Amino acid sequence: MIQRKNYNYGIDLLRIVSMMFIITLHIFNHGNVLKSDLNSLQYTISWAIFIFCNCGVNCFALISGFVSYKDEYRQPKYSRYIELWFQVTFYSIIITLIFFILKNYDVSYSRLIKSFLPLTFNSYWYFSAYTGLFIMLPFLDFIVRNMDKSNLKKALIICLIAFSLYAPFGSRYSDPFKLSFGYSMSWLSFMYILGAYIKKYNIHNIIENKKAIFLIATCFIFNLIWFLFIGKIIGHGVDGIFNSYISITTLGIAIGLLLVFGKMNIKGNFKNLITVVSPTVFGIYLIHDHSLVEQFVMNKIFAFIPNLNAILIPIAVILSMLGIFLFGFLIEKIRILIFKILSIRKFSELLESKLYYILNKFA
Repeated sequence: MIQRKNYNYGIDLLRIVSMMFIITLHIFNHGNVLKSDLNSLQYTISWAIFIFCNCGVNCFALISGFVSYKDEYRQPKYSRYIELWFQVTFYSIIITLIFFILKNYDVSYSRLIKSFLPLTFNSYWYFSAYTGLFIMLPFLDFIVRNMDKSNLKKALIICLIAFSLYAPFGSRYSDPFKLSFGYSMSWLSFMYILGAYIKKYNIHNIIENKKAIFLIATCFIFNLIWFLFIGKIIGHGVDGIFNSYISITTLGIAIGLLLVFGKMNIKGNFKNLITVVSPTVFGIYLIHDHSLVEQFVMNKIFAFIPNLNAILIPIAVILSMLGIFLFGFLIEKIRILIFKILSIRKFSELLESKLYYILNKFA
């Protein structure tokens, strides 16, 4: 297997770990694992795992900016997005069709038809938000590439204060900046710029690991104490203020992980493993987070976890997560083979060339 020189395998490893975090969140959310007695040890352990893993989406979005940013201008690779759209549509149709054929599930013709248009009907929120981000990439890259470091840093600090400090408190009453608690194109765009900034100025190599780990630990402990103690004492829903994607502390954990993984020196066969697994992680997300899989599978098979002994909960969650990850990995490898046989990448590149021809005519 070919190993690329100067390639950051640590970032690819973080992409894998981030997807494991996201699967864990879905096990907790869709499986109602968090619905245990408020005063039980099960409740404390479950929320501790959830709070740490809650940074997964932010990690994924920061990685997009980190790996995509280049100091020199490059035309957007629309073929990559087109291929991504084919991948999303493939799973949207195939999974819906499977549940439609199985008569035990009430899947309408309307739902089957909607599966052919996953972006239009927002089948996957991350893909919809990423589509908007992708359209804005030339502008976002221009900002990072051309703003001087001082002004860019000041702008990022202002955004952090507004989006990650003020907005979480303001979200108790409204959504002042329409960030949708992080489920939005605007939040992913901010994460992209932040990740690109870290890449451009080599922040991951400047900041020592012990400082990054201190940041991770501090943010995690603060979130845990706030949620389990301070938030409950104050009441009125403030326990969840620091437990959303836009929270400064949740973001702090993600940034700390990016700094740590960004400078990892990975050697030997582990590089080969990362190279094999990393391209499949988005497909794993598409498989397990399909709305019908959530409704008829995820909501049922993990209902036993809250009733386990507190010590067994982490083991059950980790084994369940690994099972979903492995199953999704195998399915995604089959999908990659099918797309290779069908020459989807070449077709996407052909569509890209046609698109650029049209754009050049208009321009």
